Amino acid sequence: MKKNNVIKFIKNCRFAGAFLLILPIIIGGVSVRPDVRSLSIFALCAILSVLLESVVHGAETRIFRKKSVSTVGGPSKLSNERKTGLDESFQESLAKLRIPDNYRLNEVIIGNKHAPRTIIVYLSFTCGHCKDFFNNELPKIRKKYIDSGKIRIYLRNYLDDLGALEAAVLVRCLGGESLSTTLELFQKVFDNQKEWQKSKEPRKFLENIFKAYGKNKIDVCTKKTKISAGLMKEQQRAHELEIMQVPAFVIDGKIYQGNLTCEKLEEILMLNLTLKLPESPK
Repeated sequence: MKKNNVIKFIKNCRFAGAFLLILPIIIGGVSVRPDVRSLSIFALCAILSVLLESVVHGAETRIFRKKSVSTVGGPSKLSNERKTGLDESFQESLAKLRIPDNYRLNEVIIGNKHAPRTIIVYLSFTCGHCKDFFNNELPKIRKKYIDSGKIRIYLRNYLDDLGALEAAVLVRCLGGESLSTTLELFQKVFDNQKEWQKSKEPRKFLENIFKAYGKNKIDVCTKKTKISAGLMKEQQRAHELEIMQVPAFVIDGKIYQGNLTCEKLEEILMLNLTLKLPESPK
C-alpha cells in the first residue's frame, strides 16, 4: 500500500471513530442508544490509526505526552508527578466533537453552595496522585474549611483515556443526585485502582466492584448517552483551560496543576484574611 493511501486511511479511521462516538448525540438518541461499550469502537479506531502512523513515519508510537507543565510547586518531574497519560488520538478526536451545551452535567458540590470561596478540582480515576489527594488531603480540607462553611469544592472528572470515561459514567449515573453515594463510588474506584488497571477485563472489573447496586441498574447506566456526552463536554472545558496534569485546581481564576496539600491550599487562599464574595465557576 502506498504511503499516501495509508495516510488517507488513517484520517478516515479517525473521523469514522469520532463520528460513531458523536452520532447518538447528533440525533438526540431517538433511534440509536449506544452504551459506553460502543466507545470501544472509537478507541480501537484511534489506537489503530496511531499504530499505522507509527509504521508510516518510522517512529515509536507515543502513548504518553511528556510535556513539562507548571505545577503547584514548580516545574514537574516525570518521575514524581503523574502526567495525564493522554491517548493523543482520543483527546484530539474528542476536542473536535461538537457537543451541545445542554449536555452539561450537574456539578458535584462538596460543601455549602453559598460558601464564600470556590475551588474547582479535576481528578482522574486512573491517576495515582488524584487518589492520594482524595484519600489524604480532601478529608483534611473538609474537616478544617468545608464543614465550617468557608469553602466549597466543585469536583469534576478528568478523562485521560477510555477507562477513566467508563468509570466516570458509572459513578455519575449510580451516584445520581446523592453526594454521599457519589463520593462513596469515587472511593470504591480509587480503593481498587491498581487492581482495576492491571485487570485484563477492566470494564467487567468495574461492574464487579459496583455489583451491590444491581446488574440491571449497571446495565441501564452503560446506556446513559447523555452522561457520556456531559463528561466529554466537561473534558473539553478542561482542555480549553490547558489543563494537562491532574490533580488540577482552579482557584480565584488561577490554575494549579499537581498535588495540592491542605497546607498549600491555606497559603493560596489566605483564609486568615477577609474572605471574598462567591464566584461562579467557569
